[in-house]
Amino acid sequence: MSYEEALEILSSSGVRLKGEEKLFLHDALGRVLARDIIAPSDMPPFPTAAMDGYACSSRDINEGRALRIAGDNPAGNPCEMALEEGSCIKTFTGARMPRGADTLLIVENVKEEEGFLKLTAPAPRAGVFIRQAGDNYRQGEILLPKGTLLTPSEIGLLASLNHLFVHVRSKPIVTILSGGDELVELGEESLRVGALRSANNHLLKALIDSMGGEARLTDLLPDEPHAIEEALKSALEESDIVLTTGGMSLGDYDFTQQAIYKLCDEVLFHGAKVKPGKPIAYAKKGDTHLFGLPGFPNSCLITFYLFGRIILHRMLGVPFEPLKIRAKLDESLQKEAGRAEFRVCTLKLQKGEWRVDFEGKKGIQSAIINNLCGPTALVILDEECTFKERGEEVEVVLFKPLETILQRS
Repeated sequence: MSYEEALEILSSSGVRLKGEEKLFLHDALGRVLARDIIAPSDMPPFPTAAMDGYACSSRDINEGRALRIAGDNPAGNPCEMALEEGSCIKTFTGARMPRGADTLLIVENVKEEEGFLKLTAPAPRAGVFIRQAGDNYRQGEILLPKGTLLTPSEIGLLASLNHLFVHVRSKPIVTILSGGDELVELGEESLRVGALRSANNHLLKALIDSMGGEARLTDLLPDEPHAIEEALKSALEESDIVLTTGGMSLGDYDFTQQAIYKLCDEVLFHGAKVKPGKPIAYAKKGDTHLFGLPGFPNSCLITFYLFGRIILHRMLGVPFEPLKIRAKLDESLQKEAGRAEFRVCTLKLQKGEWRVDFEGKKGIQSAIINNLCGPTALVILDEECTFKERGEEVEVVLFKPLETILQRS
């Protein structure tokens, strides 16, 4: 199955949208909005000064009248001031414009002389430097649509609207099942020859938590059919998404595969023409989705990002298209035809242009987890591609926040 065919299956597969929960505003940072936020009124509700200046009438200016300074109008003034003919009122940023004033002469372009105002620069057009009623937003306007990821900017807007609480999507529960007799959990020691430290489960937990899910770790599973089946059965009953790592390739102990095929209602695909991640599997049990991920760390992370993220984001009601940019190769590359490849690269910004190379990447093996560290991204190479020349432009998938890449550029 091609990468595109797998994406089509994931995009059309039935997904139950997560429910809502009500959180205190400060606890909603990084969560996904579950309801539209609608403006209760115009903002500003009346014309206000956008800068410090003197409110006056354009008619008085056009007639060349000397403008008498009639008083001060600070921001937050509870009284609406009225402008008299031939006068101006000193009005500060954010203050309501006096009734009858349609022009603001900013302080930089005037000077006071014996109680009168003198222009030192051409007068602005009427309305300049004035925020009209509803300039920010109009009553009934959708300010934040449901599905919005709440960043500090959105938190600030919600605070300005007096939203003490906010309704957000509940986090999808993602259970991670890792195992293998060769694995040793963090904090444990083993004298076995060939023992490996378990990393996939912790890597996936960090990735899922960063994407808005709630990852749950389990004890490492032994290579024992009954234990695997019981753990998988429990996870399918208690989770929105279940992830298994390893045991999906031909030649592996097939206990995990046997359990998946036995317990799931359907296996929608098993194997895709991608590198890394060829043995990826996707199955369903009722409303629960399962991904059988490869056992190597690079493959594990990349395949979940490319495939599992789609289901996770659909449960949250947010867009699931990965962020892509165009960049130029700083070195040529080769690949074998037949599989789409997502090759780990170093991404950098040089003189306003995105560049990629593979310096410091220790081959393209799926097991080398340190290849993923630093300012890394994924160069997309389609199935038929066999060679790219230095200087050619390629498409790049960003699987890390852009600021982490820019810090190293």
